[in-house]
Amino acid sequence: MSLKAWFGWLELVSLLAGFAAMGALALVAARDAGREQERGRYLEAEVAKLEAQIVEVYPVLRSRIQELLARKLVVEALDRDRGETVQLLDQIARRRPAGVSVAGIRKTGRRVRVDGFASSQAVAATFVANLSGSPILEHPVLIEARHENGEQRSDYSVRFAIEAALPRSK
Repeated sequence: MSLKAWFGWLELVSLLAGFAAMGALALVAARDAGREQERGRYLEAEVAKLEAQIVEVYPVLRSRIQELLARKLVVEALDRDRGETVQLLDQIARRRPAGVSVAGIRKTGRRVRVDGFASSQAVAATFVANLSGSPILEHPVLIEARHENGEQRSDYSVRFAIEAALPRSK
């Protein structure tokens, strides 16, 4: 066998080996493509399931968010009024003359009502005058003053009610 024939056979074997290698790679690529398509279909099915769950959960989640936002607004309002309430109690305590017992304080919106007992009408009037000097109470007015005799208080006391307005927030 000549050298030329030998190289001819070698070229043929190389060519067949190359085709075999390309065929093997094509089979592997086709198998991998099939796996990827299968994986893609699986992921699409899972995404569809999750989207269905989102549709079910979204209204519940939305209502829960609304509830939390409402709570947040209430907390913010309470937090905003806390300083005002502390100032109000401080002013009432500082301006209360001797002989006055405060029985209750009610705040409704911008209106404040102070109920209590005084040893006399003059002491109740002094309390109203003292509250008039408060920077956070506007126009305190004695709306009720009546005499009471009772065993648990002194022989003579005046039950009073005072209303005042809080200034508008700036």
